[in-house]
Amino acid sequence: MERAAFGRLPTPVRPLIAPLVRRSLRKALKGQGTGRLSDQENDGLSAENARAIASVLGERPYLLADRPCGSDATILDFANAATGRAFPGPIRDSILAEPNLKAYRDRLANEFLPECDLAML
Repeated sequence: MERAAFGRLPTPVRPLIAPLVRRSLRKALKGQGTGRLSDQENDGLSAENARAIASVLGERPYLLADRPCGSDATILDFANAATGRAFPGPIRDSILAEPNLKAYRDRLANEFLPECDLAML
C-alpha cells in the first residue's frame, strides 16, 4: 500500500511524509468513530452495511429510484475502492458476497466509469 500511495514521491522524502499522512488518517478515523473500533467490530459493521445496501437495492437498477442519484455515486465509489485488489479481506469479501451488490457495482461502473477496468478490481 505504501508503494502505491507514495511511490511517486522522491525516495528521500517518503520516510518523512508517510508518517505524517498515517497520523492524519488515524486522527480522522478516530474522530469519525471507526478508528475507535476493533478490526473485528469494523469488519462486522461493514458486513452489516453490505447486507443492508443489498437489501434496499433488491433487484432495482439503482438504489432509490428508477434513475441514479447521489447515493448511487457514493456506493459505486466506495464499492469500487473497497473491492479492489489492494484491499483483500473481510470488507471486500462482505461486498462481493452480495450478488446483487456486485452486479450493481459492475453495471454502474460500466455505465458511468467506462474507463474503469473491472478486471483490475
